[in-house]
Amino acid sequence: MHHVRPGRALRLAALAFTALTLAACAADDALEPAADADADADASELAGQRFTVAVQSAWPPIGFLDEDGELTGVALDVAAELSERLGIEFAFEKPAFADMIPGVQSGRYDFGLWGADVTAERLEIVDQLSWMVSGYYLQALDGTEHRAGDDLSGICGLDIALVNGQTTEPTLRAASEACVASGDPEIGILTFPDQPTAELAVESGRADLATVGSQSYAYASEQEPGAWRLASDMIEPHHNGMVFTQGDPVAPVIAEALNAMIDDGTYAAILEEWNVTDSAVDEAMLNPELP
Repeated sequence: MHHVRPGRALRLAALAFTALTLAACAADDALEPAADADADADASELAGQRFTVAVQSAWPPIGFLDEDGELTGVALDVAAELSERLGIEFAFEKPAFADMIPGVQSGRYDFGLWGADVTAERLEIVDQLSWMVSGYYLQALDGTEHRAGDDLSGICGLDIALVNGQTTEPTLRAASEACVASGDPEIGILTFPDQPTAELAVESGRADLATVGSQSYAYASEQEPGAWRLASDMIEPHHNGMVFTQGDPVAPVIAEALNAMIDDGTYAAILEEWNVTDSAVDEAMLNPELP
């Protein structure tokens, strides 16, 4: 049975009540269009609310812990701006990546404020608000010679480290099957709870390569140039989306605020600060159409 936390239930009830009230009063209100009234009322209903949200704490530069152990990153800067614009507060939780979407579904978190890959499978169970785009690479330690090749045949027989639940896993398993069909050794797929431990597996010799998000690689290359190099072309370019329960009325309000940030340049300034401008979108879209 699905349980909704009391605070969340009250917010949803308030939004539903507001929508009914506006509908009843629409005929009497000739000064403002109904659509504008709905948007303003939804945003105002959120003011003063506190949301418990799941964020990444080991995926720089989207969300990670700084030298003082404080959460920082692109998503945290976006959250700060949303908080100011909407008059809301956030309580941040740092679950393991694989636990984030189940936590939103169960009501443990009001929503997920990170960049989960938007996939058809995920859109069957949650709503996703696309606010960035990215892809993955295979990365190797500088000085090694591994190259994946266009069809990933160059990694047959190698061990690949990746974060548990990452969408690259099906692609790598399909590539491994192709290796075996061609008479080559299979690809070893090693999963880890977060990016630092996946990279540590390569540094310690347990794995040959690690997957890395394009945003993380761009940021890390600036922070620690020469430590890693790309060993593949980009794999699976995709939307990155915040995660909400299906039909959550909060999601369109967050989308509207994000699009206002895009329009006035605040969004671009945040991405530039973290060297991920290649991940910018022209519009934040709820449940975007996938290719």
